[in-house]
Amino acid sequence: MGDSKLTVAEVAAPHSRFLRKSEPKTSEERAFDSLTSKIDDLVDASKLKKYKLQWNQLQLGDDLAAVLKSPQVEKLAKFNLNRAPGSQVSLIGRLTAKYGDDIVARTLVSLERNAGDNPTRLSMVKQLRDDQVANWLKNGETVPGVLGILKLGKDESIFRSKALDVLEDFIKKYNTAKHGDESLLKTLTTVYGGESELVTMITRARTSYPYAQMNPQSVEKAKSIENQLISKWRSDKLPEFSVMSKLKFSDDINAALSTGKVRVLFKYSASKTSVLKRLNAKYGEGEVAVALARAKNTPSGHDVATVLQQKQLTGWLNNGDSVDKVFSILKFKDAGVFSYKLDVLDEYVKLVKTTNPEDTTNIFKLLRKVFSGDEDKLAIALSRPLDGEAKGYQALLFKEWLAKDLDPMSVAVNVFKMPEADVAAAKYSSEVKPIIKQYTKFFNGAADIQPLPPAVRNGRS
Repeated sequence: MGDSKLTVAEVAAPHSRFLRKSEPKTSEERAFDSLTSKIDDLVDASKLKKYKLQWNQLQLGDDLAAVLKSPQVEKLAKFNLNRAPGSQVSLIGRLTAKYGDDIVARTLVSLERNAGDNPTRLSMVKQLRDDQVANWLKNGETVPGVLGILKLGKDESIFRSKALDVLEDFIKKYNTAKHGDESLLKTLTTVYGGESELVTMITRARTSYPYAQMNPQSVEKAKSIENQLISKWRSDKLPEFSVMSKLKFSDDINAALSTGKVRVLFKYSASKTSVLKRLNAKYGEGEVAVALARAKNTPSGHDVATVLQQKQLTGWLNNGDSVDKVFSILKFKDAGVFSYKLDVLDEYVKLVKTTNPEDTTNIFKLLRKVFSGDEDKLAIALSRPLDGEAKGYQALLFKEWLAKDLDPMSVAVNVFKMPEADVAAAKYSSEVKPIIKQYTKFFNGAADIQPLPPAVRNGRS
C-alpha cells in the first residue's frame, strides 16, 4: 500500500476526543472531582497541622541566626514556599516573642544580605520581613513608634544599624496603607532635632574612623540622606543664606568645617565663590584662611577646604594684594596656630611667583619685622610643631643666634630675659625648655632640624 494521507475533509473534521472536552461533566465526574479536592484539602490541612506542631515544639536557642539556618526551619521554609499566607506556618509571632522586634529585624536584614545562592532561605527571610511589617501596620504602629521599637540610636550609629533598612521598608508600606507622606529624611531630621544636627551626624557617619572604613554601606546610606536633603532644599528653592541659617553656623569656623556644614553649603550652592564670601563676611579672611589650612588635613574637610583655599588665594592675587597685605590679614602676632598661618602665606608666595618669577619675598624678614622687639615670642612660635618649609624658619633663627656667638645659656638670658641664677639651675619654663634643648643640639653641631628647604635657601624666606 502507498502512504496513507489525510484528505482535506478529514483534516477539517473534528475528532471525537476533542469534542468530548467541550462536553459538560457528568454528575459522577463532578462528584469524583469534589471528593478528590476534599481529600487534597484534608491532606494539606494535616500537613499544615503537622508543621505547626513541629514549629511550636521546636526549641529556640539564643542565637536567632542559627535557628533560622537550622534544618528544621529550612524544612518549614520549603513547606511555606509558594503557599498562600493563610495556609503557611507563621513564624514571626514566636520569633518576636522570643527575641524582640529589634533583634529579629537586624538578624533578618543580615541574613538577607548574606543569603548567597540559597533561594529558600532568601524567600523565607523576605517573607518574615514582610510579616513583621504587616504585624506593625495591623497593630496601628506609626513611624515614630517603629523607630522606638527598633531601638535605633540618636547618633551616627543609626546609619550603621541594619534596622534602618527595616524602618525604610515600614515607611514605604505605611505611606501606601495610610496615604501618608513620611520619609526616612523627615524621620531622621526629627530624631536629631533639625537639619543642622542631621548634617553633623551624616558627616560623622561618612568620616569617623574606623567605622566609615568598616561600614561602606552606612557611608552610602549617609550620602543618600545628604543628597535627599539637598534635593529637598533645591525643590523648595531656598536661597543660600536660608540654607546657611538652617545649618546653624556657630561662631567657630573650625566647627563649621569639621561638622560638614561648610561642605553641605558648598555642595548646595551654585556659586562656590559666594560660599567663600559668606564665610569671609562671617568669620574674617584671616580666620577662614587658617581654618581652611587646618581642614585640608582632615577627612571631613579636605576636599572642600582645598577648593576654597585655592579660591581665596586666587582672589587675593586677582585683587593685586601684596604678600605684605596677606601677612597682615593673617595676623601673625594674634592667637592662633602659627604653623597654619605660615602654610597659607607660603602657598600665597608660591602663587605670586607663578605670575612674577622674579619675586624675592623674604618671609623670614617679614616675621622678623612683625616680631620686632619680641624675639622671644618669635622663638616660641617657631618652636611649635611645624612641617615642610615652615620648619626651616626656626633654623634661620638659630643661625642668627649662632652668628652672634650666643650659646644656649646666653640665649636664655639675652632672648628670654631669664635670671642667670635660674639659668644655672636650669629652671626653664615649659615654653622655653624645648627651645633651649633644640638650640643646644644645633649649637653642638647635632641639630635635630630639617635642612633648609630650597625656597628658604634661595632667599624667599
